[in-house]
This record gives sequence, C-alpha cells and structure tokens, in this order.
Amino acid sequence: MNDPVPAQPDLVPTQADPELYRCGWGLVWAAFGVPAFFLLLDLYLCRADLFARSGALAVFLAAVAQFQQLSLLQKKHIANAIRAKRDEAIRDISPQYGRLERWAFFAGLYGTLIWAYGDMLEKVLMR
Repeated sequence: MNDPVPAQPDLVPTQADPELYRCGWGLVWAAFGVPAFFLLLDLYLCRADLFARSGALAVFLAAVAQFQQLSLLQKKHIANAIRAKRDEAIRDISPQYGRLERWAFFAGLYGTLIWAYGDMLEKVLMR
C-alpha cells in the first residue's frame, strides 16, 4: 500500500542568452513608453482622447510579450521531456525568463489601468 515516491529529477540552473529575450524586453518597454508619449501629446495638444486609448495598445504589447514567453517555455518543456527520457538533468527556468514574465504582467496591468482610468487622469491634469 505504501507506493514509493518517485525521485525528483535534479534541476540544473539555466543561464539563457540575453538575445533570446531582446524582443520581449522591447515589447515590454514599448508598452510602458507608448502611453507616456500619448499623455504628453494629449497635454501638448490640449485634448483628452489618445492617452486612454493607448492603454489598449500597451495591453496588446504586453500580451504579445507574454505569448512570446509562452512559446519559449513550451520549447523548454519539450527539450526537458527529451532530456528526462534520456535520464539527463532537467534545466530550470532562467532568471531572465522570470524577470521578463513579471515585467510583462506589470505592463499589462499598467495598460489596463490607463485604458480604464486614463481619461479621468487627463481631465485632472488639464485643469
């Protein structure tokens, strides 16, 4: 009745090539920068319509970064399954992956808040 617990494979720390995440970081920083640009443009032109809409663009850019990350994660899972089948050490997720994933999440949250409340913020700033 006492089934033995299978041994957990050792996880090998992974240090990924920074070039692998360059596009993802570009999307995340664009998600933060685009609304700031449109806020300044709206304040300069004394209109309040572009900033809130730029939140949708920020959410889209963050979502694209997340989907790119998921693609990389899927490739890593497939490679780890092949390694496990060969009784090789399984590689862990790199710290760079985790950082980019968190920042992409925050960019999406930032864009959502701008999309929802950006028009109210602009009205306060234009008084």
